[in-house]
Amino acid sequence: MSLFSRIFRPAHMIGLDLSRPADAMPRPERLTYAIGDIHGCFSKLERMLDEIGRDRAGRDADLVFLGDYIDRGGKSCPVLRHVHRMQQDDPDHVICLVGNHDRMMLQFLEAPVGVGQRWLQFGGEKTLTSFGVPDFGELSHGARSKAWAKALREAVGPELLDWLAARPLWWKSGSVVAVHALTDPARAMEVQKEQVLLWARPRPVAIPRRDGTWVVHGHTMVENPQVGGRHISIDTGAWRGGPLTAAVLGDGPIRFLSVR
Repeated sequence: MSLFSRIFRPAHMIGLDLSRPADAMPRPERLTYAIGDIHGCFSKLERMLDEIGRDRAGRDADLVFLGDYIDRGGKSCPVLRHVHRMQQDDPDHVICLVGNHDRMMLQFLEAPVGVGQRWLQFGGEKTLTSFGVPDFGELSHGARSKAWAKALREAVGPELLDWLAARPLWWKSGSVVAVHALTDPARAMEVQKEQVLLWARPRPVAIPRRDGTWVVHGHTMVENPQVGGRHISIDTGAWRGGPLTAAVLGDGPIRFLSVR
């Protein structure tokens, strides 16, 4: 049985306690704004933060970014530096998770000619351009990748790279779990596998977690934010012309903010 067929097998096969009523809505410890995949769309990030500021209206709140700050869009550098600065300025209320694209960039820096090279096929060249890395077109394929990695490491800088490498895979507040991709609904969060948290794709019908928590996630693009099976999906494809979406949790029924 494959990893993903095991993760998403029917509820009766993973011992869900279906007799226990599900919470009617997610209940984080405080007002929470979960922000989907940004992918280098800096202007949309700025507008989203303005929208959150108006909606928040001075109330105490947590902001949780679901990862994938870079690639595909054209402004990976300012996005990454901005969310880093926000988290450093307010570490108690700004949470920045790691996404699979962020992890791939770090892998590229460690192994630019090996496993890390797949990053270039997932939009990594947009990030190189955003950080001002030269083309190095005169070099051979392998030598160019090594030169790109060296130049990118210098452009990003050790402080930002160390910060990105230390980003958590998940975050929990009350009955809400935030992740980049998905969770294994049959496993406690403390024993989740990184491959699932960063790369898993949903089945057509979401399986609720056995512990009753709600999962807010990005990674898999949807035309509009979706809610089902105590899952909230908010990657609405900002980089390819869709809006950047944030889920508003802990303020009554689930609602969404959206900017184009």
